[in-house]
Amino acid sequence: MNIVFNVHNQRNNTATQKVVELVESLSKENPNNLYHIFCTSQKNKFLVEIEDYEKIKIYKFPDIFSGSLRQGLDLFNSLVRIYYLTIKLDYHIMHSVDARPTIFISSIFSKFILKKPLILSWWDYYGNGGILEQKFGKLFSKTIGVFLKKMDFSLRKSADCNLVVSESLFKKINKINSKSTNVLLRVGSTKKHNLSVSNTNILPKHDYIFYCGALTKNEKIFLKKVAEYISNLRKDIKIYVSGNDLKESKGLVNFGVLKNFDDVLNLIKNSKFVILPFENTNHNKNRWPSKISDYLMMGKAVVSTPINLLTEIDKPFAIFSNEFCFESLARKVIETFDNDNIINEHEIKSNSFYDNELSNEIISKKVIKIYNSLADKI
Repeated sequence: MNIVFNVHNQRNNTATQKVVELVESLSKENPNNLYHIFCTSQKNKFLVEIEDYEKIKIYKFPDIFSGSLRQGLDLFNSLVRIYYLTIKLDYHIMHSVDARPTIFISSIFSKFILKKPLILSWWDYYGNGGILEQKFGKLFSKTIGVFLKKMDFSLRKSADCNLVVSESLFKKINKINSKSTNVLLRVGSTKKHNLSVSNTNILPKHDYIFYCGALTKNEKIFLKKVAEYISNLRKDIKIYVSGNDLKESKGLVNFGVLKNFDDVLNLIKNSKFVILPFENTNHNKNRWPSKISDYLMMGKAVVSTPINLLTEIDKPFAIFSNEFCFESLARKVIETFDNDNIINEHEIKSNSFYDNELSNEIISKKVIKIYNSLADKI
């Protein structure tokens, strides 16, 4: 079979890389399938760029917008994708991720004009407090965001199969489309055994706590307060971060955006443990941050605020603070830092959860079964 994996993100985005990792695993699971990954070019406004690998092609589509607006809003991007679907490719199944306008238009065309089965992964929630409000503010969420949410839900009603990443989204999709095949399948990771080191300066010689990835404005303030609180009590405990613009402060060191992801994985691997300083928002409740999969892939204990995303899973693996206040998380970090038995216990839980739910080897087997089940509709 030929599968089109349809994502709105730019080529260098973490979400696109996670799709590439999954597709590489899918290709190993069934070498007979061919995969075409649609994403957005980082800069090109008119031409399609193609990366050609064995069994996998990555198409970087042009987008008339610039910067942060190049994330699934451009009609021209959609039209070029439709041209490729109609003229350039002979494919059997469309597998789309989320439903930004670019994805919505190309997916609807594929489903109803070209009559191809549609699998729709749900990685981000567009409703109140969701990804649109986090990125663009409440005004956007309450106006344009309402329209985008309706588009999103209507596409999910049309999908032959919906794959969701959290318990909360699983409940929602069963209300939106109970007739489709709905599966809880998180964003996974592919284990790497040989990590490169591009910069030895990022590997501290002492124990530290680590966080990687984006943060909201409130979460930046929250994490800064956690680091300061810890530093006032224990100067030997440092929090290291990367992947955001959080300013360095007392007890906190920022490596910025590291271009070599192996450097990030090395920082995870060599940390005492990792943290998740998240608010309990709809955004955090209705997604699966890929950093969690990377944390568990490296077998690390996770200290977290008690977010519903993690407390509601069947086999919780995290060490939770008692409350959402920064003092509570800071105290839990100090308590855990001094207890190797607790760390070891939760490293075992992390490894187990990864092996059973987050390994792309496991996920790809489930996805291949779904592809095969749709073969009758081709």
